[in-house]
Amino acid sequence: MFRSVLIRSMLVAAGLVTLLPGAAFGDAYHDLLKVQAAFKDARSWQADEHFSNGRAVTVEYSAPDRWRIQPAPNITELVIGSDVYMLANGHTTKLPLGGGMIRQNLQGAGFSVNQDIRQSARDLGMQSLRGQSVHVYSYTTEGVPATIYVGANSLPVQSVVHNKDVTITIEYSKYNEPISIQP
Repeated sequence: MFRSVLIRSMLVAAGLVTLLPGAAFGDAYHDLLKVQAAFKDARSWQADEHFSNGRAVTVEYSAPDRWRIQPAPNITELVIGSDVYMLANGHTTKLPLGGGMIRQNLQGAGFSVNQDIRQSARDLGMQSLRGQSVHVYSYTTEGVPATIYVGANSLPVQSVVHNKDVTITIEYSKYNEPISIQP
């Protein structure tokens, strides 16, 4: 349950970025519609999630259907098509249930444009993040506020999700770089 909330938060935030800093902007809601398309067009990416409680999770994606989720240093989950593999303490196990439900959760957890976001989307303008110029947006989805920072490549650099129990800072990298995810 916690993992699905984590993945949902990460993907909701990640699915919101497509704008070039300095470009002509419409309203924030329509900008966020463009964000979804750009993120979905990425062939690969990595998201490093840092929780305010000290926990860290790494999620990698390689199109069209490969995911690597590392919720702990000694545990890795691989979703490849409809197959799920668990790597724990040096041992690999193919799970018998298949990855259909996990894959559906991963893909279905992405950003979806809804009235909640339409009403809350705000363009916060240009800022600097770790020496990089970024365009910043805030929004609320399902009552959870988030801020997303968009780099010059039209993809997220970072997002911050303020869940009531924990703040999650997600740093994005490795866009369209080769990421090998094999069983």
